[in-house]
Amino acid sequence: MNRLQDYTIITKSLIIKTFIFLAAFLAFLTLEPFFVWGNKLKEVVGCVYITYFFLIAAKYNVISRKDIKVAFFTIFLILLYSFRYDEVYKILYSFLFLCAVLVPFVLLINEIKLKIYDWFIKIIAISYIPAIIVAFLLLLGIDLSWDNLISYSASKSNYRQYLWSANYAVYYGFSEQYFFSYGGSIDRICAMFNEPGVVGTVSALILISKKLKLGRLYEKIILIAGILSLSMAFYTLIGLYLLIKNKKHLILFFIAYILLFSFTPKDSYLYNRILYRFEINSEGLAGNNRTNEGFEYVYKDFKAGNIKEQFLGIGEKEYFNKALNYKSEALSWKTFMVINGYLLFILHVLFFLYLCLKEKNKASIIFAVFYFMAIYQRPFDFSLGYWLIFFAGILYSLNKEENTVDNKSLSRGNVNEEKSIICN
Repeated sequence: MNRLQDYTIITKSLIIKTFIFLAAFLAFLTLEPFFVWGNKLKEVVGCVYITYFFLIAAKYNVISRKDIKVAFFTIFLILLYSFRYDEVYKILYSFLFLCAVLVPFVLLINEIKLKIYDWFIKIIAISYIPAIIVAFLLLLGIDLSWDNLISYSASKSNYRQYLWSANYAVYYGFSEQYFFSYGGSIDRICAMFNEPGVVGTVSALILISKKLKLGRLYEKIILIAGILSLSMAFYTLIGLYLLIKNKKHLILFFIAYILLFSFTPKDSYLYNRILYRFEINSEGLAGNNRTNEGFEYVYKDFKAGNIKEQFLGIGEKEYFNKALNYKSEALSWKTFMVINGYLLFILHVLFFLYLCLKEKNKASIIFAVFYFMAIYQRPFDFSLGYWLIFFAGILYSLNKEENTVDNKSLSRGNVNEEKSIICN
């Protein structure tokens, strides 16, 4: 077996470069862009991905031995997660696919994980470009034709799709597009995904993992897309991170909060789409749409259920039946707990806490906190996309050089050294 003696083997070996790109592309696909809806593209790419993994694992020393125990625990978590389904074939499919995707990733040495993440960021940014272009053209009042994209979601009637790649959701037959008097319009961008929240959450986590350093064009594109998503998650996560980085921002935020709510008309687009969600009332934030009366009934039924249901969850099918009966559309960490049970929820949280706490690094703990805040409202993170963001975010937090390592100097690093963490 050839050992990876320096970083140049990663940049020069075609098979490893191909694997890195495949892994990044697969991570992107697991975030469910529109072109994987109703087909098996993820599975096809996943098969190629696992094949390449075995090829490079047989030839190069790309597996981190210290992560073998982590891989076994990952398999156990995936097994518990797969029992959310009732049908045996769905359980087997979920278990085999997630194992084939997540376990190889967990086993990879840190340097390859980070290279995958770097390509993942590039793919995400490139996927945002059409949506950003369309958003600015619509804002300028330029009339663009669009196609009707069928929705697989109960809450979305369909999507207006521009340039075969920029989606805008239509909820229950009503569009959120707002027209200004001069002819321009604005709407919450979904990019290639099924809702603006995906753009907002993923963008915020990527930017926080990179410590809000906007040195490359890719990060700038991601920032613009996050802003245009008008996602409460994006603004909340980025705002809190800015406060943690510099407490002096608190005064500026407070002044801005007072001024915006004092001078913004209640009938304006800015207020109705963004600001109202940050109003504070007796129940907390007015914009917290992660629960409703119907879901509270579902959750009460869950807590009143038998020990087995509480321990292992009621399963996806039963949850959707109850959600339909109670007219619940809420999505939060409680949804994950109802479907998968207390056991998986606790083990999943402890697993990720272990991964960050074992580093004994304040920055990694801070990133983990933001990750958990993100999955509060987007809890189903058993995907390569979200795991890649988490693992890479922890690794970036350990970089003493603040992510400023020059690509040209990387060839001197030994990727077999456990303490060598290359971030570019």
